[in-house]
Amino acid sequence: MKYLGIDIGDGESAITVVSDDGSVIPSVIPLGHTKNIRSIVGDLNEEPIIGDNAVLNAAVVHRSARFKSRFLTDASAQDDIRRFAVGLHKLMRESVKDEQLDIALGCPADWPPEAKQKYAAIITSAGFSDIHTVSESRAAYLYAHYSKEMKLSKDDLAKPTLVIDIGSSTLDYAYIVNGKERNVGVFGENHLGGGILDELILNYAVAKSNHAARIREIFEKYPSWKNFCELTARKIKESYFSHEAEYAEKECRGSAPIYASANEILSLTISVSGMTVNALLDQPIDTLQGRSFRAALRESLESAKAKTAEYPVEQIIMTGGASRMSFFRQMCEEIFSEAVIFPCPEPEFSIARGLGIAAYLDNRLKKFRAEVDAYFEIGIVRREVLKHLPSLLNDYVPLVCKILRRKKWADDLQACPIDPEDQSALNAFLRQKAEELLSDDTALVEKADQFVNAWIGKHMTQVQEGLNSLCDKYQIKKADMSLVEIHNSIKIDRIRIPSIVRFLYVQRNANWFRKILLKIGSGGIVNHALNSSITKQLKDPHGDFALSLGHEIKMQLLAQIDEQIQKVEFNI
Repeated sequence: MKYLGIDIGDGESAITVVSDDGSVIPSVIPLGHTKNIRSIVGDLNEEPIIGDNAVLNAAVVHRSARFKSRFLTDASAQDDIRRFAVGLHKLMRESVKDEQLDIALGCPADWPPEAKQKYAAIITSAGFSDIHTVSESRAAYLYAHYSKEMKLSKDDLAKPTLVIDIGSSTLDYAYIVNGKERNVGVFGENHLGGGILDELILNYAVAKSNHAARIREIFEKYPSWKNFCELTARKIKESYFSHEAEYAEKECRGSAPIYASANEILSLTISVSGMTVNALLDQPIDTLQGRSFRAALRESLESAKAKTAEYPVEQIIMTGGASRMSFFRQMCEEIFSEAVIFPCPEPEFSIARGLGIAAYLDNRLKKFRAEVDAYFEIGIVRREVLKHLPSLLNDYVPLVCKILRRKKWADDLQACPIDPEDQSALNAFLRQKAEELLSDDTALVEKADQFVNAWIGKHMTQVQEGLNSLCDKYQIKKADMSLVEIHNSIKIDRIRIPSIVRFLYVQRNANWFRKILLKIGSGGIVNHALNSSITKQLKDPHGDFALSLGHEIKMQLLAQIDEQIQKVEFNI
């Protein structure tokens, strides 16, 4: 069994693999003769061909690039992604021979769920299987958390952290406030990435060219040539930001051949300097509602700061190819002035590596959940709840009766206008009264929860022992699966006093109190009789109330455990 992380970027793509040996060290697998491959696809002899081979071979047709950034808005991008994924699968199989693979596929954080599902389905149709999608910013956090390259301590990872992943087409954020990657808040910008600057650089180069009109005509007729030239502009941009001091005044340049036809070959010179880049960064852009690239990035960072204000960011992990842009890093330092910034040493691979880690951890989590489910299927929770329910009733019932008396529930019952033979109408009346009785008793609800917590801690020890054994097996902190902590930390919506009063609804012999009224009339004697009778019924461990309460505790506890499983962290 091996675990793959697939990062299909708008400019470049990479795949990592993690072996099932417990080391959780992702390796970048070769794709042909390179570790990462240009995200460009074409057809050769009716077969997809990707990367530089799609550019250098003159026989290639239907070239396409920048397809991921077009996925949400351009239906044709779906076929481009599928063709690219077919070529990627073929190259992957040259390096990874294992039949059993579990795959984490990176997606921008802000893509809607239906887009992620469609994207995964397209990649699956290309030959990949057992795929699940993972936010790219979550992947970056996992990489920072588990990699040795980042050199972050446990104390560092416990601080409020913001992961900023700026790629070619998106700007993603992951906000972690407690050091646990499953409590990540993800958000981002679907149309704000370094590719905007690539396009600005290309447009600037075309405008300077002696063949500007002809090149624009070719770009209009053959969009693949525009995509190819944008990739060349991207390389020029990366060279510039990797040696920014060197190109402060002199130009960083390159050229892109454009094969307009068999007899017409043009060469587009692409060059930038410090002055050029600064001018482009402040140029108004229609697709950004007239804002400049620099202004849009600043606005996004300031919005991220506002969203994280409750627990101010103390450290920032920066990744994505565009994180090398020095002005962006300086902007982060300025806006998050109290935070320490940790740039990923190889941002072009950090997402893919984090995805490989995600594939491994998510698979272990799936196995852990399956074993927990199997453990509870034997009915241990139900058995233990019913076994020890009488001890809870002793504390719980007086609390219920106290609030019922204070609310003068017996007077409401005596005033009931419903014919006792009309069970449907009577049950509806009693259910409404049950909801009204305790709607404002927050203090008593909290006290009731305290009783449940104490009872769980004292009597659910056998259930806890089984969970502890599974935690040991999967190297999970036992404290993460403490039943008392689970119950205490997750808001309870159903185990509260209003549901306890359901005896008014569940008992089907409700006409007994009507018969009492007919015999002795109303007044304090009736109230006392009703209170005594109801107290007795509530304390009956085999009665409707006890069984209903036990069922709700069991169901809610299982639901809380299921929710907590999503938040556990492996001790790796």
